[in-house]
Amino acid sequence: MVNNFKINGFSVEGNFKKKLVDKLHNGKKCYEIFDGIVTAISFVSMPAHGQKIKITNKKNRIVTGVVLSPEIMIERFDLISNEVYYVYFTAESIERIKKNSKL
Repeated sequence: MVNNFKINGFSVEGNFKKKLVDKLHNGKKCYEIFDGIVTAISFVSMPAHGQKIKITNKKNRIVTGVVLSPEIMIERFDLISNEVYYVYFTAESIERIKKNSKL
């Protein structure tokens, strides 16, 4: 816990390319993220993919956890259009992003 903020997982930011796909989730549009680059990884209290981190070495402050998960629908909100939509990564897109980001 950091300043009363419970850390449960990771969040990723990046410059991602997405394409609209022919399916809906909860009645909303879905976009597949097919390529891009990770620009930041941060600790969050509620990771979008629902996977928690694990402390693997307390002395050296090492934690491990999932950064990107394939086929998990992640809800997003567009401030300009006021649209709620979903994005997801495929296993193939995660591999491309990993290579592009040198992770």
